[in-house]
Amino acid sequence: MEQRVFIADSAEFDDLWTRATMGVRSLQQASISELVFFDSSIVNTHHYYQFVRDLLRFTESSADSFVFIGLRPDPIKYFFYHFSKYPAIVFQPSDNEADYCRLLQVDPGGSAADALAYNTWSYVVLPLSGGWITYGDDSSEIAVFSSTPEIVDFARKRLARDLLQPNPNFKIID
Repeated sequence: MEQRVFIADSAEFDDLWTRATMGVRSLQQASISELVFFDSSIVNTHHYYQFVRDLLRFTESSADSFVFIGLRPDPIKYFFYHFSKYPAIVFQPSDNEADYCRLLQVDPGGSAADALAYNTWSYVVLPLSGGWITYGDDSSEIAVFSSTPEIVDFARKRLARDLLQPNPNFKIID
């Protein structure tokens, strides 16, 4: 059976888009102390994948899937317009580190440079069951993680080598 890469169903994408944008709005309203800031360059790597799997185990959600959703460039006017699919990939519990990295590098259709790993300036990663969110802004080279205090503490410890202090002018703009 061939593995589905990008979401093509508009209703499925609309649901994920709504969840992602609501999550981003909650990040915009959160206090700095409730957030974990880290280097966005790790999100496309094995290291971040392992963080997500450890996080899912920590939250007793290891059977949960998680999704990577591209916010910019525009998912409809750019991505769907050119590729007839949406910039979102659902990762299953059966996917491994290599699958994660490979799927983020998949050519969406005649333009390998438009793979999510290369041409996504801002994005969200979240589990399908909810509970936490990562927002990445590659133009600012920063990612932001949010959840409950217990899970935020876990993330700070697990991502210790990648933690950053945001520039005082940093804003979540999506």
